[in-house]
Amino acid sequence: MAREQTESYNRAPRLLHLRDSADLRELFKACERLEGFVLALLPPDEYFGPLDPRMLSVTTIMKSLKGLDALLLLADAGYGNQAMMMARTLFEDSVIAWWCSKTDPMDLQHLLEDHAKSTALLLQRDTPGRADFPMLKGMPTLEPEVVEQLKLDENLDERRARNLWTGRGVASMVSEIEEEMSPADRVVLRQIFDLGYLLTNLAVHHSPMAMDTVVKAVVETESERINVISRQPSKVFVHEALAVGYHSLSLTARLLCPAHRSGKLDELLQRDRRRFIVIDRSGRPGRNGLCPCGSGRKYKYCHGA
Repeated sequence: MAREQTESYNRAPRLLHLRDSADLRELFKACERLEGFVLALLPPDEYFGPLDPRMLSVTTIMKSLKGLDALLLLADAGYGNQAMMMARTLFEDSVIAWWCSKTDPMDLQHLLEDHAKSTALLLQRDTPGRADFPMLKGMPTLEPEVVEQLKLDENLDERRARNLWTGRGVASMVSEIEEEMSPADRVVLRQIFDLGYLLTNLAVHHSPMAMDTVVKAVVETESERINVISRQPSKVFVHEALAVGYHSLSLTARLLCPAHRSGKLDELLQRDRRRFIVIDRSGRPGRNGLCPCGSGRKYKYCHGA
């Protein structure tokens, strides 16, 4: 047993290439179709001022697309736990993009400035190991009188620097943006926040669910279960990561989509959102019955294919 445990630590991970697996292939394709749709909606390259609200929206959305690319790479390799971390970021970016769209540009500018000043104040600490972070070399050193002046500003503090620049938590922003959404998108928002976002947090932390990604049963009988800790990839959390990532990006797409393209987006989402639904064995109809996912197609041509 000790030998087998040692091998599980030392053996190089075998990437799974789940993009080609029968049960996940269509989910990857759905994410890529939606990503292509969002890319087509982005404005052409423009030059923005440093605090231009348009730059804020576009950079947030572009950050989401890069996050989705990372999520797909991790999910394909079989790192579902790490993909869930990216899915959580994707949801937060979507919420922030919606919140920015309804917030006064001057308020956004003040929030950004306060966060930048709070961060600059925090980075003035003489902490060992700064040489390990090349980005810090470009940060200007503030004069002592400037530091003292910033400390007097009640809007600047370490807590602001360490939290979201919006000055609000995700739950608060979700409540604020709900009223701006259609009933259908509001359902998706709540589905992710109440279920998917909770799962991403469980995946990140040391929950029993998170440990399932590294603990494997090597002997399992009615009376005995012996586990081994492994760094080998698996399918655990991959479906959930793809689902949270897709639904989060669908909300971003809705925010970007002009009225004349909304029909195309509705068609795309109606077709692909159902692909993430898992039909339990107990709920499976006959092959010629209608699929329970609501597509209107026969089960054998839909989830039973």
